[in-house]
Amino acid sequence: IDRPVAIKLLPPDLGDSVISLKRFQVEARSAAKSNHPNIVTIYEIGEHKSTHYLAMELVLGGSVSDALKKQGRYDVTEATRIIMEACLGLSSAHRRGLVHRDIKPGNLLLTDEGAVKVSDFGLAKPTGDDALSMTRTGQIIGTPAYMSPEQCQSETVEGTSDIYSLGATYY
Repeated sequence: IDRPVAIKLLPPDLGDSVISLKRFQVEARSAAKSNHPNIVTIYEIGEHKSTHYLAMELVLGGSVSDALKKQGRYDVTEATRIIMEACLGLSSAHRRGLVHRDIKPGNLLLTDEGAVKVSDFGLAKPTGDDALSMTRTGQIIGTPAYMSPEQCQSETVEGTSDIYSLGATYY
């Protein structure tokens, strides 16, 4: 496509795992469903010499997590702007029936201009489609400090679970 991209590789040993490969493909398809300025764009899903990859938008500003480590907490105005932009991206995903399930500062990327892009749909779950569910009953996935109570208890998650995680991120 004649532009710089980020490449996410599935390690070759995981490419042999049906579950890992399926999760990788679900991430790509899930992110690709949401064409929104506040979601990282997926350009291509492919395989080269048994290595599976995603070619996606290159976001050069680092993550909110990186910025917090470097500069400390944001002032309330900037923190609110970041969360509002993340809300716009999540709203788009939710309208398409997709729950992210791993919202945290490390998955909110910043462009050079400071715009927010929601990334890493690796734990995303299409709502209403158990065939694509990557977890079994009783299995808990996510980042504990940001997970909603229902997610911690391995209950059904909906868009409200992402909103809870976004609130924990805001805090």
